[in-house]
Amino acid sequence: MKTCKIVFPTSVIAEIQYLTDKCDNEVGGLLGFVFLPSNVLYCKNIISMSGSKHSSSYFEIPEDIVAKKMIELMEAGKAFAVNGWWHSHVNMNVWLSHEDNNTIDMLKKYSNLIVSIVINKKGEIYRRIDIGEVSIDDVDIAIDLERRCEK
Repeated sequence: MKTCKIVFPTSVIAEIQYLTDKCDNEVGGLLGFVFLPSNVLYCKNIISMSGSKHSSSYFEIPEDIVAKKMIELMEAGKAFAVNGWWHSHVNMNVWLSHEDNNTIDMLKKYSNLIVSIVINKKGEIYRRIDIGEVSIDDVDIAIDLERRCEK
C-alpha cells in the first residue's frame, strides 16, 4: 500500500494562523498543492478568495467564485493544483460543520483529492483528507521547516 505525506511549509501555517488571529470573523481560502517525489503532497500556496461569504460563525466560498479563480489560475499557468481549502473557527473548537461538508462536496467537482484544514485562535488544527468518496479525519500532516519547493 502506498502512503502519501501531506506537508505544509511553516510559512503557510504561519500565514493561516496570522489571518485567523487578526480577524474576528471566520476567514479562509483555497490551498494549492504540488506532488513531489516519494508521494509527498506539498502545500505551495494559499489562494485568497475575494467574494467569500463570512461572519463570526460562518464561512462559505460560492462555487462561481471558485470556478472563476480556477480559470484565472489556469490562464496564469500556475504549476499547482487547487485541491484543498482552509478556514478559521475564530474562538470555537475546530471541526467540520454542515456548511464545511457542503464546501468539500463542491470542491470534489474539481478534484478527487481534497485536503481540509480548520484552525482557531488557540492554534488548534482539524485536518481531513477526502479521496473520492473516502474521508479520513485527523489525518497526519507535517510542518516542514526546511523544504524549499520551486516551480
